[in-house]
Formats: sequence, C-alpha cells, structure tokens
Amino acid sequence: MGIDSKSVERSVWIDVCKGICIVLVVSGHVSGGLEVGGNVAADSFWMRLRDWVYLFHMPAFFALSGMFAFKLSPLSAPDFCLGRLRTIFYPYMVWTAIIVGAQFAMIRFVNNPPDMSRALHFLWEPYGYGLWFLYSLFIISVVFYFLAKLRMPPTLMV
Repeated sequence: MGIDSKSVERSVWIDVCKGICIVLVVSGHVSGGLEVGGNVAADSFWMRLRDWVYLFHMPAFFALSGMFAFKLSPLSAPDFCLGRLRTIFYPYMVWTAIIVGAQFAMIRFVNNPPDMSRALHFLWEPYGYGLWFLYSLFIISVVFYFLAKLRMPPTLMV
C-alpha cells in the first residue's frame, strides 16, 4: 500500500509564500481591469509596480510548488492522481464555472463576453485569462511524477 497524499508534510513558509504570490496575481488582475476601465493611467506607479511584480510572481509560484515535488514520487499512481485531481484540477473546474457564471451574470459589465462553446473546451484549452496556471501546474506535476517514477535525474527535469 502506497503513502497517502495527506501524509506528505507541508511547509508553512512555502504555503505563506505561495499565498503572497496569489495575492500578487489577484492585485495584478485588478490593476489591469482598473487600467482597461480608465481608472488607472498606464504610466502610473501602480501599473509600473504591476509590471515589476509580473517579472517574478508566476515563476516564483511554480518554483515554490515544485520544491517538494520529489516527496510525492513515492505515492502510488492512483494516490498521486487523486491528490492532483483534488488539489489542482477540482479548483480549476470550480473557477472555470465561477468565471463563466460571473461573465453571464454581469454580461453588460465584463471586458470579455462569455463564450459557452469555448468554455466547454476547458479540458484542453483553459478558459479565461487567469486559469492557465492551474492547467499548466496540473500537467507539469503529472509529467514530473511519471518522470520521477522512471527515475529521471532531477537535474534533467529542470
């Protein structure tokens, strides 16, 4: 019997840093929306700050997410896949539904009108602008897991 994915120890400082990265992502999207809405000038301090944050926030999030990826490699394939489905894919599905629902609910106010035919393709094409990272993180973690199972040296996976 394999190790349960819940028994993989978490690191508080990494969770805090990932939380900070998430806040930076949200603030970047909000400031972008304020700029498009004409509420913040493109050359303002806030937009320059957003541009600077965009240089590192997603690479930092991915690096933090992968720091303990090798701790997941002892998991059995079913335990690993269920864990990834629960922690990455399920939030991806929920947020896709939230974005589509919000676009339909506020159709007069959104920058991009809802596209239900495109939303139904979310398994192979992330819907919306903010969900590509969950989609990518899911794919990268699955590929990494199976490469680790094949005993691929970590230096070749970077």
